[in-house]
Amino acid sequence: FPSHDKPQLAAIGALKSTSSAVDLDLALAEFSNSLGVAIFLKYVSPDPLVRQAADEVEMEVQKLLVDIFTRADLFEAVRNSEAFLSQKDPIEAELIKDYLFNFRKNGLDLSAPEREAFINKKKRLVELEAEFSKNLMEENTRLAFLKEDLKGLPDSFIQSLPVVDHEKVEISLSYPIVTGK
Repeated sequence: FPSHDKPQLAAIGALKSTSSAVDLDLALAEFSNSLGVAIFLKYVSPDPLVRQAADEVEMEVQKLLVDIFTRADLFEAVRNSEAFLSQKDPIEAELIKDYLFNFRKNGLDLSAPEREAFINKKKRLVELEAEFSKNLMEENTRLAFLKEDLKGLPDSFIQSLPVVDHEKVEISLSYPIVTGK
């Protein structure tokens, strides 16, 4: 979180409010909105240094989200709201249930030593996911195929491929050509 949002999270964790889930949701939305452009640059910038910096920002944000969703004070604040579910509108009640699910999924029902081990593993997973994503973004392998080997693909797709060696077309393994679907 930007430094001005840290007190906001601490305040939510200290609240005995029945709307802590809404407060948390608003804080997370503001945080997400403030980072959208920086993370977007990871996917669109032609400058590899900008893409690398944006990738690092995204990884740190994911680690921070692990920290947020493993904070016992925030979990308790949202859990206190659970007692008032029958008084909530359906959307807010669902929000409370979703946040409680995410907190529990992130180890908040574990003992302190188990939770610490879980958090470390979760952060390592974030690093591995970021590395995998970066590798996918940098993939630039190209393969050449005879047009007849591409039977079943739309003609418009085949016609859009660059021709190599007079008889073959080239397909890149990078996104968006290969999507894994």
